[in-house]
Amino acid sequence: MATFDLQSVLQIPCSEVSPLYYSRKLNMFNLTFYSLKPPNDAACYCWTELDGKRGSSEVGTCILKWLSKLPETVNEAVLYSDTCSGQNRNRYIAAVLLFAVQTTNVKVIHQKFLERGHAYLCILERGHTYTEVDSMHSSIEFVKKNVSVYSPHEWENIFRSARMKRPHEVIPLHYSDFLDLKQMCHSLLRESAASKIRWMSVKCLKFDKEKPGMIEVRYSHEGDYESINVFGRSRAPAYNATQAYKSQLPISVAKYNDLQKLCTKGIIPRELHSWYAGLPTSVSVVDTTPEPAIEDSDGEMD
Repeated sequence: MATFDLQSVLQIPCSEVSPLYYSRKLNMFNLTFYSLKPPNDAACYCWTELDGKRGSSEVGTCILKWLSKLPETVNEAVLYSDTCSGQNRNRYIAAVLLFAVQTTNVKVIHQKFLERGHAYLCILERGHTYTEVDSMHSSIEFVKKNVSVYSPHEWENIFRSARMKRPHEVIPLHYSDFLDLKQMCHSLLRESAASKIRWMSVKCLKFDKEKPGMIEVRYSHEGDYESINVFGRSRAPAYNATQAYKSQLPISVAKYNDLQKLCTKGIIPRELHSWYAGLPTSVSVVDTTPEPAIEDSDGEMD
């Protein structure tokens, strides 16, 4: 049993030096898992904007990796998250969990969405859900305070040192690690069946290895599940997965130029200049301010 959540967007470089405030910076993402069973193991799956975005394909890939690393003795897994539709509560995550229950040792997977009233697992403050996994984010922010960061590896060291007795496990991800969940969804879920599920109202989902092609849905946290056959009468499709990206994702030319200026001014350490100089760019990329993950939003984040 675990909770998971994507931390607020981190930046590289990150320092108190004033020129950094006016410069475009690389984004770093960190999806954290917190086990609710003592000794409360915790894991950080992290990547930069060069290797992926922060949508359902990235989140689903991390969930699959986390499930795949569970001991063989674990037959059932329960995952709790907030209700962000673009990252956690959608047909793409359902597809990867349908995939996971057939390709990992876990026989039954539950996905549950937290809401007001689940006091043990979360509290609701100013419209946002806070769970135990957010304690990881708080400890990371505490360790980061007054520490300068100029590379992904330095963020990874901060993630590890955020808990002393049982350090967070850190799993850096490369663009080749991410799976195309949209392709997986199209191959596993019939559109007519998936459209029967009221995704914005789902409270619990259940996936059982003994019931291939079945998604069990509940629109409340109590009562019976409704079973939906997403395969239909056709023969079960092959369980395969393809890469989401064929190469690193380029950044904008403007962001690249800002980072090179920081190198020229000596704000970024000299030993990292060659890494920054090799960042891929594209004139078609437009910089946007990362938007927060909104719970119960209608849109899906790519």
